[in-house]
Amino acid sequence: MRGHLQQRLSAYAPRLLSAAVALTTLALLSLQGVDLYTRLNVQPLAQAHTRPDDSARQTEPLIAELFGQAQFSMPTTSSTPDLPLTLLGSVAHSDPQRSSALIQRQGQATRRYRVGEELAPGISLQAVYPRYVELRYQGRLEILALSKATERPAALAQEPPLAQTN
Repeated sequence: MRGHLQQRLSAYAPRLLSAAVALTTLALLSLQGVDLYTRLNVQPLAQAHTRPDDSARQTEPLIAELFGQAQFSMPTTSSTPDLPLTLLGSVAHSDPQRSSALIQRQGQATRRYRVGEELAPGISLQAVYPRYVELRYQGRLEILALSKATERPAALAQEPPLAQTN
């Protein structure tokens, strides 16, 4: 009987060994998955009961200390009251060659211009920013800003349009 049991065990030994290795590997992977899940989802107790926007407000002073306060100001280059152009929109991209602006020349249709393009003889688009563009005109850099009528207040820009019912 003992010899028969040894024969059966030796026949099944490779299968039993591979099953034990597979179960051990599965158990270790499960433990690592649980550990990763808890590390990603655990919040410090002090932050667990605060609103999400509170944590952003708490980090603002730290960010300002590291990087300084963000302030938007128009450059001091001269503006273009004598040019018959109106800036209607701008798409400022991190790659300046992909930036463009919607500019209307007086008495003409609105057109999209890319950086480097000529708007009219002697006037070319040099740079695009969120609220203004820089134009090269008569050898000088000129600023063409969005008109107040074109800009939407921030509160309106964030609200979805109202649905129309008939």
